[in-house]
Amino acid sequence: MRIWKFVLARLLLGLITLFLLLTVIFFTLRVIPGDPVDIMLAEGAPEWVKERLRHEWGLDKPIYIQYIDYLYNIFVSQDLGVSRWSSLPVTDEILTRFPTTLELTIASMCISAIIGIPLGIFSAVRRDKAADHLIRMSSIFMYSLPVFFVGTVFQMIFGVSLYLLPIYGRVGKDVIIRRITGLNILDGILTGNLEGLSSSLIHLILPSMTLSLFLISVLTRMTRANMIEVLGERYITTAKAKGLPQRVIVYKHALRNAIIPIFTVGMYYFANLLGGAVITESIFSLPGIGRLVVDAALRRDYPVVQGCAIFYALIVVITSIIIDIGYSILNPQVRI
Repeated sequence: MRIWKFVLARLLLGLITLFLLLTVIFFTLRVIPGDPVDIMLAEGAPEWVKERLRHEWGLDKPIYIQYIDYLYNIFVSQDLGVSRWSSLPVTDEILTRFPTTLELTIASMCISAIIGIPLGIFSAVRRDKAADHLIRMSSIFMYSLPVFFVGTVFQMIFGVSLYLLPIYGRVGKDVIIRRITGLNILDGILTGNLEGLSSSLIHLILPSMTLSLFLISVLTRMTRANMIEVLGERYITTAKAKGLPQRVIVYKHALRNAIIPIFTVGMYYFANLLGGAVITESIFSLPGIGRLVVDAALRRDYPVVQGCAIFYALIVVITSIIIDIGYSILNPQVRI
């Protein structure tokens, strides 16, 4: 299959997937118990006030009309609506909160790659030895730990008991960083704000470690499995027979081929982390999209929940398309 046909097929599949996700999001929110008008207004509010709000929000229309309006606003008007709680455009709410989630996710991915991939290589090279067994058991242990438990333990140890690291927020209460991109670390560098940069880095340590612990275990096991498979190939045996140093064999020849599936899995987890940082953001009081979704869901703020879900769906679909296209370029056999 030609590359342009493969790309077109993936784009079409992505659009179909996105449409199905939007449909599921819309109807799922409508079957959740609770009236957003009752939650918004104080108890005992007059019925005519409730009816007026339902009319303004379009909740008095038949469900299929609401669905058509929903799709029209997304695909034609590119309008995610207005928050019923803050009266701010949903797009602005998302763009304001997204840098916090993105910064946390990038930091977590960096920590996971720096720790997980070398551990996997080390474990594969020492297969079935004591170090290998220890790393495998440790990765299973890390994989099984729930995020809320890890975050709470980190807070209690490093924040409450040892007073080493802050346990909430993005920067210190007296630190001000001029917003350029919304990424505090990058903004601190761009503005030369060393105090803001250091405060941002310190505040990011615990939440990023909490979020990365699971991914470290995944990357460790993935790297180990792929490295063991590659190290058993004939060209590796040939390289050993030629007397090449083990460092050259492992890092120049084996890792090059083993890293492709690891990168693919890492990219998928990157998209998942962007949508799965809800618990971490809640534990460490980070003003990201995760907390925005939780607060909006509790208030039955449909436009915000829908907007965030659509945003996440777009990230996942676009990431999947990029991975498929990139993988097809590296390995043309997947186009067949």
